[in-house]
Amino acid sequence: MFGKIQLKNHPAIKIAGAYALAGGLWILFSDFLIARIFSDIHTIIKISTLKGWVFIGITSWMLYIFIQRAIGLLQHSEQALKDSVAKIENEKIRCENILDAVGDGIRIVDTNFKILYENKAHKNLMGNHIGEYCYKAYAGNDTVCDGCPTAATFFNGEAHVAEQSIQTENGIKYFDTTVSPLKDAAGETVAVIEAMRDITSRKKIDSDLLRTKRLESIGILARGLSHDFNNLLTGILGNISLAKISLKPDEPLYVLLTKAEDACLRAEALTNQLHAVAKNSESEKKTISISGLIKAASEFALKESQTECTYNIQDGLRPVTVNEDQISQAIYNIVVNACDSMNGKGHITISAENAVVGPDSGTLRKGNYIKISIQDEGSGIEEELLPKIFDPYFTTKKLGSTTATGFSLAASYFAVNNHKGYIFAESTVGKGSTFFIYLPSA
Repeated sequence: MFGKIQLKNHPAIKIAGAYALAGGLWILFSDFLIARIFSDIHTIIKISTLKGWVFIGITSWMLYIFIQRAIGLLQHSEQALKDSVAKIENEKIRCENILDAVGDGIRIVDTNFKILYENKAHKNLMGNHIGEYCYKAYAGNDTVCDGCPTAATFFNGEAHVAEQSIQTENGIKYFDTTVSPLKDAAGETVAVIEAMRDITSRKKIDSDLLRTKRLESIGILARGLSHDFNNLLTGILGNISLAKISLKPDEPLYVLLTKAEDACLRAEALTNQLHAVAKNSESEKKTISISGLIKAASEFALKESQTECTYNIQDGLRPVTVNEDQISQAIYNIVVNACDSMNGKGHITISAENAVVGPDSGTLRKGNYIKISIQDEGSGIEEELLPKIFDPYFTTKKLGSTTATGFSLAASYFAVNNHKGYIFAESTVGKGSTFFIYLPSA
């Protein structure tokens, strides 16, 4: 690099040249002038010595001035550099504080898909992965993910929007991701900035709304069919009972009629659930202490089972305003489902307690609730199936099973939702499931 410096234009070269020229002229002309004026060698030596001291003094003074000015300039430059660095650092901190205050997760990724920056919201959502490759950190892949919006932005330099689902420590999260290019002065994309908005709650609300609409449609259908269907079943059961009277229990026809009777009774139980869904009258609700209702519904569900049950019901539960038939049916359905998951054997723990939900609790409205928990030791539910368990006619039971209606949990959901409550489940495969019901207290 030194060879490229233009020496003739360098300030230090100009100063040194001027000093050398002035010094040379001073020596030349002063010696010439002294020799012309004086002829005595001793005098000439004294004057030349004095001239030398004067020259040294003047040049020393000039050198001192130059050095002081140079030091001053250096100090000024150093201070200016420190001020610039401090200003840049303050600006960086200010920008980071602004980005940390944003509710959306923001990260910057370079052209190698390495994460350069994450704001506080992003770290809270996804963990701290600065310095890692995004496809490795979030998806566990060794190459860029298929359909990656970041790759698309690097490809064409345009912004892209995508909905993504990512497995996190807290389960599957859903995000709306907006990817925008960061370009240099030449217009080349050197990095991208990604803004990720957590829409998991919104997706759950949309799913709950769709499920509610489905159940409302079933309720409308049930209102028109349940009574008529029950009347038909009553006639069928009556005729089966009359036919069985004229037969002996060991006759083949008697056995077939008994099976038909059992099928009719199961159909009657299903229509009762449909009828419970169809009922949505505020006049049928009353204020009660729910502890007795919980035990009655659970014991009825367990009466023909070998399943053991433990109750942990808090003293002084606040009262609730409910339709007893609907909430009893909801608890009954969940307990039966728990028994089925353990093949009629095992242990169920049923708890009830007062609960207070604050303003920052996600999908639950602020207020006072009775929280009911039903925990089993069954086979559990796979994570990808959990969002579907309250859908009408969704079931994990084998086809042909007499209990595989796929409607019991949906009916429980509708009953709780009809009381402006909440129901959801947590499960670990091989360890069991826990269903939670939140009912607003009176």
